Amino acid sequence: MNSVDSQNLDVVEAQNEIMNFLGTRSVCCPKPVRNVFGHLYSSERVGDSQHVVRLLEYVPGVLLKDAPHSDQLWYQLGEFAANLVNKLEHFNHSGVVSRQHIWMLSNVPQLEKFKYVIKDSERLDLVEEVIEEFKYAVIPQMEELEKGVIHGDINEMNVLVGLKEGSKSDYRVTGILDFGDIQHSCVVFELAVAMTYAMLVSGERAGGVVLAGWSVTRRLPDHEYRLLKSLILGAYTREQDPDNKYVSSTEKANGWELLKKIRKSKPDPDNDCTNWKAIANDFLTRS
Repeated sequence: MNSVDSQNLDVVEAQNEIMNFLGTRSVCCPKPVRNVFGHLYSSERVGDSQHVVRLLEYVPGVLLKDAPHSDQLWYQLGEFAANLVNKLEHFNHSGVVSRQHIWMLSNVPQLEKFKYVIKDSERLDLVEEVIEEFKYAVIPQMEELEKGVIHGDINEMNVLVGLKEGSKSDYRVTGILDFGDIQHSCVVFELAVAMTYAMLVSGERAGGVVLAGWSVTRRLPDHEYRLLKSLILGAYTREQDPDNKYVSSTEKANGWELLKKIRKSKPDPDNDCTNWKAIANDFLTRS
């Protein structure tokens, strides 16, 4: 693990426990393996810094980013995310409850510290607008939102898929990787992040299809749905960090375009790319 995350052993232990917890609840994910001393991790000095070292079981599958993307797969992603939240309802660990880090969605206002890296004036104006909207629309409502333990980073690099039995092209969601962003936070953040990544890859319709999958498992209250646009704008802004090596240059370019499109969209039911509820209902009706 990197030296920063290695400093918080309570979080490391929470990650190990959450993987074992989910493994006993039919969720396919890596599980930590005990070392020769019987421990799930060790702390080793590498150069000038201390690093946690652990071994995780190999989990077979294909990364979602490498599979053909379809409405059905995005629907399954939403359903999987909602089921994951449900299974984590009874998970509790001090390393999760007390955790705070800059890239949590609740900390979008802190992105102001990094806006100096944006050299394009139009993009800078856009980011400032999004941060202000987040402060105004989301932060005052957070106390009223349902809280729980969430994965925090459901994206195409962390989701495993596999071919359905007997099929050569029909993929299904099979598992989840990377628990580095687990947190106790607003449950709707899990949905917003999953929708954001889906739209980075496949455009704004994919967000509505993810919502459809989520909705068949968990009810999304109207007051939380009304916050989705602000949450997704915040998540997009977070992903435009120039140092984020996990988001490709193509996805970042898509992100800026979608960010502008979503930010400028008006509440027109006939021509609104953020009318994800209508997209979700249409998908469920046709399925």
